[in-house]
Amino acid sequence: MAGGTVRIELLQVHFDVVGEGEQEFAKLFERYINRWSRMQNERDARDRDFEDERTVGDRSYGGR
Repeated sequence: MAGGTVRIELLQVHFDVVGEGEQEFAKLFERYINRWSRMQNERDARDRDFEDERTVGDRSYGGR
């Protein structure tokens, strides 16, 4: 699969954290997973906006 693209639809990860750091780990994990998710959603929105703009631009110059 040289040069191909892989899209992961669902990834489940389980962590067993034991000890004093459990709450701190959970707090940090939630903070950073939420940050990653927000950035991914913003990227997806920009990609959709770009595609919509490109499609409209194509139509104005005789495209579909």
